[in-house]
Amino acid sequence: MAPRLKLPHNTRIITATILPDMANFLLWAMLIAIISLNVVLAKTQPLPQAQPHPTQKQVLGATTTSQIPYWQNVIVAHPDYQDAYVELASLFYAQGNLLEARNYLQEASSLAPNSKTVADLLAFITKLIGK
Repeated sequence: MAPRLKLPHNTRIITATILPDMANFLLWAMLIAIISLNVVLAKTQPLPQAQPHPTQKQVLGATTTSQIPYWQNVIVAHPDYQDAYVELASLFYAQGNLLEARNYLQEASSLAPNSKTVADLLAFITKLIGK
């Protein structure tokens, strides 16, 4: 009787050699497809351009011009409330009115002379005005 050849079973060949190679192949193919799609879309759809800064922002339905009287009323009711001065300075800065913003920051600085935040904002606005 002839000796019997010991060949690996067909299913073992598939699971041990072909499937792992196929998995790597599929991962690389998906990666190349995603990159190619990204390149194609980048050519057909231009990147969005930066929008010009509006002089009037809308925050939670209120515009900067409608918020200014509110914060001015807060200052009338609570003249020691430093944050109201800072908020008004921020609103005037958003409108481009740097002198008014600096005036309100100076008031806030007089209320809280040790506030690093107010000092930094005041230095920033003063630098912008000086240019």
